[in-house]
Amino acid sequence: MFTDNAGGFFQTDNQTANMSTGMFGNDTMNRNSYANEGQQQQPQRKYKNKVFAPSSLLMVENAVAGSNDELEIDGQPVSDIAIIGKVVSMTTQNMRTVIELSDSTSFGSVTFFHKGDHSVPAALKDFEYKEDEQQWVRVYAFIRVYNDNKNIVGVKLEEIKNQNDVTNHFLKIFVAHNLRKKGVLNNEKLQA
Repeated sequence: MFTDNAGGFFQTDNQTANMSTGMFGNDTMNRNSYANEGQQQQPQRKYKNKVFAPSSLLMVENAVAGSNDELEIDGQPVSDIAIIGKVVSMTTQNMRTVIELSDSTSFGSVTFFHKGDHSVPAALKDFEYKEDEQQWVRVYAFIRVYNDNKNIVGVKLEEIKNQNDVTNHFLKIFVAHNLRKKGVLNNEKLQA
């Protein structure tokens, strides 16, 4: 189970289920399949699987800002992250909504940008902030670096109903950290 053989736990090709590809699981899409029946089909666009690195807010805070909107975590460039945290506050400002999170390692803010003046970001359409309750959320986001300031820009938000998901996320962080630091386990390392 913990080998680098085909079908193993640490298999790294994009055809297998990655730790956090739930949002962009399909690598091809045909957007006009029903609208243009009978008409000549346009060639299908191919979308690369997005891999969101499981991260904590402390990892983002301590990461070194690299080039091209990437952070360097454990010596590896990371631009797309998945974080989990308890919602501390939610404020709507001009053309954006900012959610303050705490994941027990640090505090951080995630920005969701609006498309219009009075619109709600697509990621927040199904989310209702309850000020007096503990709400945990999973946020898929990308990093923007400007003048050495790191900003987390959210693209999807899911409310966590089962606290086992929080524990599972921290286990994913642990596994991803060990993969970045020590690499894939092979039979020789398992025998030692």
